[in-house]
Amino acid sequence: MFGAKPLQVPDEQTGDHMVVDWAAEQLAAKRDKPLFLAVGLFRPHIPFEVPQKYFDMHPLKDVTLPTVLDNDLDDARVPERQSWHRWVVKNKQWRKFMQGYLASISYTDHQLGRLLDALDASPIKDNTIVVLWSDHGFHIGEKDNWEKFCLWDQTTRVPLFIHVPEQVAGGGSPDGQSTRQPATLTDIYPTLCELAGLPIPPQCDGESLVPQIKDPSQPRNRLSLTSYAFGDAAVPSHAVSDPRYRLIRYDDGFEELYDLKTDPHEFTNLATDPAMAQIKARLAQGFPQQVAPRRRIPLDSPYNRKP
Repeated sequence: MFGAKPLQVPDEQTGDHMVVDWAAEQLAAKRDKPLFLAVGLFRPHIPFEVPQKYFDMHPLKDVTLPTVLDNDLDDARVPERQSWHRWVVKNKQWRKFMQGYLASISYTDHQLGRLLDALDASPIKDNTIVVLWSDHGFHIGEKDNWEKFCLWDQTTRVPLFIHVPEQVAGGGSPDGQSTRQPATLTDIYPTLCELAGLPIPPQCDGESLVPQIKDPSQPRNRLSLTSYAFGDAAVPSHAVSDPRYRLIRYDDGFEELYDLKTDPHEFTNLATDPAMAQIKARLAQGFPQQVAPRRRIPLDSPYNRKP
């Protein structure tokens, strides 16, 4: 499942193309009730397999590898997928896999364009909120890592686009603007509730992003939190971010602190720098005070995958 290979089939025979075809039909249909439409595109998930023409958009000779530092892991935690990176480098596949990743992105970008074209042609285009997001970031060799399964910014920062038409009550978004204010994917649900005039359920951990949608410069007095349980760790590790800094605390107490403004590649761990103590203490307030024990599928569960 890990590789890059052109598919010798037309777009129409690929899964994401068929998903967009279905979504376009839903958007074109006449309705007398509001529509909530969830459209999931699989690419650019591995394996990087899309039609040949998308590989042709990124000739191998023009592919640029990510910026890396030879001793990057001297002050950071070694990722679980380091063995993957060693295999890729040993077998001289890094550039080929990067080509496949770029081809997969171009393929998905095309499918997204088809979806937005279908929305523009639909009778509900003027009162439809559009949210585009991904489930995680992606490593393609940075920090000797592939895919995800880490707590660095490259892994956890995702695309999050929200468009709100003027016709939506309390809506209207200044398209084309961006913000580095902290947000998590748990914020999407309460955001849509507020925009749709629905009550926000009390169990929601997230907070509405409507203030930032209306004014991207509006500050948030909130840190983003991401948690991940490494290997057999009994408790998860955590990372918190504000608009500039990211602090990671692993289950064994090891910490990493990065200045994303001056060090976007997270090359230099500032966690032991005395000058950063105040910033680190402020960010640490975003860590959970009480962490629930890690839960696993019971061995006698019918959902437990047995060899």
